[in-house]
Amino acid sequence: MSDPAARRFFVIQAVRVAGVVVAVWGLSASYGRAPWLGGAPAWVGALVLAAGTAVALIGPRLLARKWRSGS
Repeated sequence: MSDPAARRFFVIQAVRVAGVVVAVWGLSASYGRAPWLGGAPAWVGALVLAAGTAVALIGPRLLARKWRSGS
């Protein structure tokens, strides 16, 4: 993959997917059904859920802004 635009696209998608995975894991942790942090308080799962959502929503925009051409 020598095209920089394709590489950036895949990185942005990977960040988005990683954020969604973390958010789903945080949701399951808040209900006490996560493989890790199963015994943690519900607020820890909610915190992980919020962090994953932020990464999924804000991370790709920050990367696109950083890589914007013409700036």
